[in-house]
Amino acid sequence: MKSLKVARWEFMNRLKSKWFLFSAIFLPLIIVGFAVLPTLLLQEETQAKTFALIDETGWIGNQLMKESTEEFTLESGRPQYQWIPLSGTKESTFEVADSLLADDTISGYIYIPENVLEERQAEYYSRKVSNFLDLQKLQGKLSAIVEQRKMEQAGLDPVKIEELTRDVSLETFEVRGGEVSESNEFMAFVGPYFYIMMFFFAVFMSSQILMRSVMEERQNRVVEILVSSITPGGLMRGKITGLGLLGIVQIAIYMTLASIISTHYGVQLITLPSLLGFIAYFVPGFLLFAGFYSAVGSLFTSEQEAQNISGFMSFIAVAPVIFLPFAMNNPNSTVIQVLSFIPPITPFFMILRMNIAVLPVWEYVVSFGILVLFTLGVIWAAGKVFSTAILMYGKRPTLPELLRWIRA
Repeated sequence: MKSLKVARWEFMNRLKSKWFLFSAIFLPLIIVGFAVLPTLLLQEETQAKTFALIDETGWIGNQLMKESTEEFTLESGRPQYQWIPLSGTKESTFEVADSLLADDTISGYIYIPENVLEERQAEYYSRKVSNFLDLQKLQGKLSAIVEQRKMEQAGLDPVKIEELTRDVSLETFEVRGGEVSESNEFMAFVGPYFYIMMFFFAVFMSSQILMRSVMEERQNRVVEILVSSITPGGLMRGKITGLGLLGIVQIAIYMTLASIISTHYGVQLITLPSLLGFIAYFVPGFLLFAGFYSAVGSLFTSEQEAQNISGFMSFIAVAPVIFLPFAMNNPNSTVIQVLSFIPPITPFFMILRMNIAVLPVWEYVVSFGILVLFTLGVIWAAGKVFSTAILMYGKRPTLPELLRWIRA
């Protein structure tokens, strides 16, 4: 009962903290914003852009203006590009174009030389050439016009050639458990990545909070009052339980936000099998890291002193992200398979692989069994260290001493 009281206090106290509100709600929104907003800004065009055109061929420029005006439009239906054709000598037209550019009347100007069909080379001038989306569109359109004229000169039918050289679309399907369903390549990548990052944030934020809580209570001597009414083991269990519930709340918030966003875009990010598999590996994975961080918190009185050890555990969690591109293409390779059976990175790799490929049942059983046994061992060792070190002050224990505590 006393452990449950500690768990309730830890849960309610941390739930009301500003840090939890930031990490659980605002941090995911910031991450999504950084991931989605640049793409939306690049895709959204609200104002037309004006370009000048210097055309020595006498016909390509007219074709470029006509086709670009018809094909590229804003959401309002207005043409995305407006044109100012310039005529005269090369020197005079360049002078006019440069003056228009200096006055910000135009975003840039294109020079089409007379020998563009032979040399396949035109020129673009601007005060900044970072507007690569506009350059890509205009370059593609100009290339298509030149290619079409070259085909006509060779006696070929551009329409017929386009029909004969049309790309073959490859529609993808996913086969799982004998059931065939249409797949989404984008979600095939985002899904595993989402679960990995969700596990990382939930486990490490809660574990870091646990470590800081223990260190603060040691530093303020509050722990001496606590252990007078509850055993050190009960105190550790209560803290882990309370922060474990906090991690579950955090995950629920993440999944709710992810479901709302993915549903808005017409995709299914979270499925029941993936969710159940995630929970199965999250629980022992959280207990493993929580036990480790509670032991670290009992050994040090400041986060600076514990930085090296906690940084090592954070580095372990980054390993699956580093291997993500390789694992996406080779989920059943020997390297990835072996890494899936090595705690404490087992939950990361198994969560990753189960969302990429269909794994044999024995891999789930063996990996889960190894993870549970390893977690029990870590919690047992962490409990020994926690119970002994929680009331020690002034002297940092050595490794041989830690080993003696664990064997005692």
